[in-house]
Amino acid sequence: MAFLVVILGALTIVSVVLMVGAGGYIPAREGSEFSSQMVEFELGLTPAEVLAVLDSPSTRAVLDANNRWDFFFMTCYSLLHCSFFLYMASLNRLRQRARFRSGMFIYAGFALSATMFVGDIVETRQLLRLSTAVTAENVFDLGLKTLIVSTRIKWAALFVASILLGLAAAGYSGRSPLILLSVLFASAGTVGLMSLLHAPARPLCELASTMMALAWLWLLAHAALTAFGLRGK
Repeated sequence: MAFLVVILGALTIVSVVLMVGAGGYIPAREGSEFSSQMVEFELGLTPAEVLAVLDSPSTRAVLDANNRWDFFFMTCYSLLHCSFFLYMASLNRLRQRARFRSGMFIYAGFALSATMFVGDIVETRQLLRLSTAVTAENVFDLGLKTLIVSTRIKWAALFVASILLGLAAAGYSGRSPLILLSVLFASAGTVGLMSLLHAPARPLCELASTMMALAWLWLLAHAALTAFGLRGK
C-alpha cells in the first residue's frame, strides 16, 4: 500500500505543478479576505461575489486554465485518498487496531473519495460556465445554485475524510510523534467544516486546505519511508 500512496502522491504533486504552472497564478484580490481568488470563486454565494472575482478578462482566462487542469488534479487527489485509507488500514492492522483496519473504514474512505470526485467535477464544470457571466442574471442562469451545492459537497467530503484519517492516525500512533499528524488532519477537517457552516467564516477554508495539504505531504513522506524500507516498525 505504501508504494501506491507514493505513486499517487507523486501524480498529485505533478498535477498541482501543471495546474499552477500552465494555468498561471492570480494574486489575492484587493480588499478581499481570501488569499486565493479560485477559492473565493468556488465559495461565492451571490452574483455580486462571483462578478467581483471575475473582474477582468485576464483573471477569467487564468481561472479557466486552472479549472481545465483541475480535472487531472481531482482525479489524482481522489485516488490518493483511496490509497490513504488503504494505507492507514494496513498500519492499524499491524498494531491490531480493529476499528481502523476494518472494511467499513475502507469503504467509508472510498465513498468519500467518490463523493469529492463527483462534487469537484460538477463544481469545475459550473466554474467554467460561470466565468462567462457578465451580469447578475447571467450568474443565476449559468447555475450559481448548482455551484453552491457541489462545492460544499466536495469540501465536506474532503474535510470528513480528513477527520477520519486523523482518527486512524491517532489509533496507529499511540504515544509516538505521529500523533501530531492526527491532530493536523483532524484540525484541518474541523476548521474546514466550520468554514462551510458559517458564511462569514468561509476564508477559513483556505487555512483548512493548507493544513490538509501539509497532512497529505506528511503521510506521503511516511509512506515513502515505509516503501523504501527506511522507517522502523
